[in-house]
Amino acid sequence: MAVEELVIKDIGEYAYPVYPESSGMPDWMAWADVSLFVLLLLVSAWLVWRPAGRGRWLWAVQLAAVGWFGFFRMGCLCPVGSVGNVAVSLFHPAVLLSVLAVVWFVLPLVAAFVMGRVFCAGLCPLGAVQDAAGWNARRVRSRVGPRLEKAFSMGTWLVLLYVLWCAFDSQSLPVCRYDPFVAFFRMAASPVMWVVSGCFLVFCLVVSRPFCRWLCPYGALLGLASRFAWRKRVIDPGTCLQCRKCEKCCPMNCIDRGRIDVSRCVLCGRCVRGCSRGSVADTADADAVLAHEPRVRGKKSRERG
Repeated sequence: MAVEELVIKDIGEYAYPVYPESSGMPDWMAWADVSLFVLLLLVSAWLVWRPAGRGRWLWAVQLAAVGWFGFFRMGCLCPVGSVGNVAVSLFHPAVLLSVLAVVWFVLPLVAAFVMGRVFCAGLCPLGAVQDAAGWNARRVRSRVGPRLEKAFSMGTWLVLLYVLWCAFDSQSLPVCRYDPFVAFFRMAASPVMWVVSGCFLVFCLVVSRPFCRWLCPYGALLGLASRFAWRKRVIDPGTCLQCRKCEKCCPMNCIDRGRIDVSRCVLCGRCVRGCSRGSVADTADADAVLAHEPRVRGKKSRERG
């Protein structure tokens, strides 16, 4: 099956992405895409983990990512969509895989192994659009309980399995086809997809980043990689007062009883800014910090008794 066959299918006015190698785009544009992607990824990581600032300037990275990879490149160069391309090529070796698709797929995963989900923090156009639409969602997101949140988050794995099945069975790309944000990036979609996209943005007003939390197949892979990250964000039980301020201000609802689920944390830094005691630690030795938990809790229990 030729590569061109992957791009002629459509839904309404939507057509699948065409990579630079097959569209005649000059090499300098491909280099510009890769260079900007790497630069923004590094800047995002620096902003997230720098001692001061705590990622308050991530909005600038998000704006650049949305402007270039979203509207200018029409959402075609996206690690989320690259999952389908990589899967199709793995299941059907005759289908050529763009070098750019490999870059988009691999680089955020490597970054997640080292520093967590820094791609989600500032570089993902889909996350940036949801942040912009749901800036006020923090007031109501706590209504989703921890158990329900974990159950919904399994949707990312279900979508990933569906993407893999489609790649194996029909060599199709469902992520690109049903992405609720591409309609805005490309300003072209079927009436049904316009309605779906509009409803999704309205939903973002009351739930922060619903696509990232419950539907993103690439988020499932990033979450798995971030579990083994060299640097993580944890809550120091030795100084934590269990006030739950960090839990209430977390947009991803990934903090429960003084524990941060690093697989779902997008490193927005709101828990750091919300803790008045500085108990949220950025550390490369998370186990050493959490090792104090039994002793501290026992001491508090004896004091209360």
